[in-house]
Parts: sequence; structure tokens; C-alpha cells
Amino acid sequence: MAKVADVKLSWTRSPSSGVTKVEVKTTVNGNETVVEVGPEVESFQITVQASSTVSFQVITHGDESGDVAASETYTFTLGDLEAVLPATGLGHEVLAVRDEAA
Repeated sequence: MAKVADVKLSWTRSPSSGVTKVEVKTTVNGNETVVEVGPEVESFQITVQASSTVSFQVITHGDESGDVAASETYTFTLGDLEAVLPATGLGHEVLAVRDEAA
């Protein structure tokens, strides 16, 4: 029986007002799928077979102006799903900028 993993793809949604829709473009081992989600969505779950290469991109559509903004493409490869898995979801977020007395 082949191993599979349920994988959560996540992002921070656009802070822009007037976003009408978001498309999540996933590519698994060269097979591309595009799914439309609401502007409030910040994650999407897929099932992936062991040893697969996955990439995804979030495409944000604006209102009547027709603006489209594409995120970076995020790519990862699953291992054989037999060995222990590493920690994931590492990142950073600037919370505030301020002057501080020396």
C-alpha cells in the first residue's frame, strides 16, 4: 500500500480591499490544478503521494480594475513518508517598527 500525506497549504491573505476571488494553483509531479476560493481563505488541503514534488501559488484578483497579483511559487518535495518528518511552517512576520532609545 502506497503512503500518502494530507498536506495543508497556507498563506497570509492579501490585505487589499476589493479582492474578489483567489485562485490556488497547485502542481503535483507536473499535474496542475487551479481551485477558486474566497478572499478570506488562508489555507487549502490536498492529499499527496510519498516522494512527490509539490508547488503552489496564490493568485489574487481585484475588483472592477481587473488587477491580478500572483504570489511567489512555493515548492517542496515529500520524502518516502516512512522516516520521521521535519518541522514545517517556519517563517517570520514584522509586527511593528519603532524608534527605541539607546
